[in-house]
Amino acid sequence: MAQELILAASGNRGMCVTVHIPTSFQFSIHGATDGFLRSLVCDTYLTLQSALRRIAAKSISCEATCCTSKNIDYSTYYFPTNSFISMLVNVDEHSVLEVGMIGSEGMCGHEAIWGSAQAPLRALVQGAGHAWRMEFAAFQRHLENSAAVRQTMNRYVGILFRQLAQTAACTRFHTVEQRLARWLLMTGDRAHTDSFVVTQEFLSFMLGVQRAGVTRAAGALQARDLIQYTRGQMDILDRDALTSVACVCYQADLSSYQRGLARETYMA
Repeated sequence: MAQELILAASGNRGMCVTVHIPTSFQFSIHGATDGFLRSLVCDTYLTLQSALRRIAAKSISCEATCCTSKNIDYSTYYFPTNSFISMLVNVDEHSVLEVGMIGSEGMCGHEAIWGSAQAPLRALVQGAGHAWRMEFAAFQRHLENSAAVRQTMNRYVGILFRQLAQTAACTRFHTVEQRLARWLLMTGDRAHTDSFVVTQEFLSFMLGVQRAGVTRAAGALQARDLIQYTRGQMDILDRDALTSVACVCYQADLSSYQRGLARETYMA
């Protein structure tokens, strides 16, 4: 029986997010925190807490990741703690491509800040866990009244844009093997583990390539003892060597991810 993951809210903007994770990709996540929120100075973080509600990001089964709705209406913001989310773009009726990841360094729903009723990207929870939820109106009040919240939000949007641009460049110029290495490392960072379950079919959806291409790329990495991949169980064996395969894109992603988790000093 499928479990339903619901990150949902009612309101005038009509947002209901039902985020899917294939049953082939599930693992436990340990040690993650609400990094985006805690990057705020302490007193600002404390003022936000009363408006936050903890929700569960659970797994459901689906035939394919492209079977979900095309756009998501936003009236609520989500801040992953020990879960993380893939941002997907619909290529056509049968294909999707992952263009970014959101972990505890970020938030989901930032489009509403610009007055957009719909998001151009879809959300897919990869790592089941928990997140904080805040209603649109409540967060808008904090944006208007707090320079620290505005600066944190602007900083994160810049980080997210850089990740989207990096993914576009990586997809265009780098090999499937390089892109697979980058994806595995980014997933490990946000999952806080180097061992997880993922099928070749799921990887082909995320990378936008044929399953045969994933098979060849994974086989090449395994032949060099960088990973061990057996019946869907993925283990990263040599993170440093895998990083060298992943080209400069992963280092750029890692730098952005770490900046998202860092606490900064803000001007009043």
